[in-house]
Amino acid sequence: MAEYVIAREESVHVLTENISLEAAALTEPLACCAHAALEKTSIQPGDKVLVFGPGPIGLLLSQVVKAKGGIVILAGITKDKKRLELAQNIGIDKTIDILTQDLKGIVEAYTDGYGADKVFDCSGAIPAVNQGLQLTKKKGVFVQVGLFPEKMNKMDQEAIIQREIHYIGCRSQKPSSWKLALDLLDNGKINIDKMITKVVPLDEWRSGFETVMAGDEIKVLIQSGEKSV
Repeated sequence: MAEYVIAREESVHVLTENISLEAAALTEPLACCAHAALEKTSIQPGDKVLVFGPGPIGLLLSQVVKAKGGIVILAGITKDKKRLELAQNIGIDKTIDILTQDLKGIVEAYTDGYGADKVFDCSGAIPAVNQGLQLTKKKGVFVQVGLFPEKMNKMDQEAIIQREIHYIGCRSQKPSSWKLALDLLDNGKINIDKMITKVVPLDEWRSGFETVMAGDEIKVLIQSGEKSV
């Protein structure tokens, strides 16, 4: 069995036959999601989870939650149409365009009016955060994954106080998060094939980055020789 070194800390983790090099290229962002969902909090089977932002992080995090038995509502905006469609194709329970659909009504219907057990903001957009705080159940958990453009922001602190919400900051990942990510990949819990929407050769790396920044693709792999990075 061919083995490839993927990370080194106190021990060496390797890729099993179930993890392709293409899948391994997404280990770092997946580790960030595993850290947010499985280390900063936990997911119990049947948890009703609201995720804001259907970008790569939001899509990966939604799959981590699904892997642990959670029920996921993924919220985006109209320009995220293709990403929301992809979310449906990979098994996310409900997708919402918050500009054209009633987010509050849908969340209340899914949660019997109590609000989401866990909310993850992967958008870094204050309007989404303030919506999410109102839709978190009393004594529920809100994990801030997305980064804000500004250091200081107007946040609905009243919702945090009155609903006794656990508001948790989440920064990147740590060594144990990589092991969690590799286990998810090894067990086939993450749909990598549909996440990688374009592959470009090394000499076209700039166009690959520009395509991602424009929001036209989910994840772009840069291919060097016979291997992708």
